[in-house]
Amino acid sequence: MDVCPFSYLVTYRRFPHSISLYDGKGKLAKTLVDVPLIEDLPQGFMAVRTGPRDIQWRNDKPNTIVYAEALDGGDPETEVTHRDKLMQLEAPFDGDAEQILQTEDRFYRFIWSDDSTAVAMDYWWNTRNNLARSIAETLKKVAIATFFCTSTKSYTSPHR
Repeated sequence: MDVCPFSYLVTYRRFPHSISLYDGKGKLAKTLVDVPLIEDLPQGFMAVRTGPRDIQWRNDKPNTIVYAEALDGGDPETEVTHRDKLMQLEAPFDGDAEQILQTEDRFYRFIWSDDSTAVAMDYWWNTRNNLARSIAETLKKVAIATFFCTSTKSYTSPHR
């Protein structure tokens, strides 16, 4: 069996794939992204592909997905104030996604509490920076409060 395209250069996570959304009857609602073979990412641990990634269903709101997109072209060497934007798309998935947040570092994950409150996390490998923000959506306005931030810059050895 010949499977094309195939690569000996990358792991299966970089193989071509598509992410599609289907309705309750199995009818295609939307193809969110067609990811090609990824053999040429920029160098660095924090390099990512362009386009929607880290796609998640909101567990607190029916028929709503959230995902991240790189604002730096996926290149960690690019100097920018924000690395990623977080987008939300609601059923019937035929409109444009709404931006709900920009992160200073790479988006890591969402934890949804209810229809109005969530925690968004981002990180940066080089500095081991981890940041968690509380997000409150009220009347389409987003209030953001940082409640957790760690970094190797803030670490001091107890043996010094």
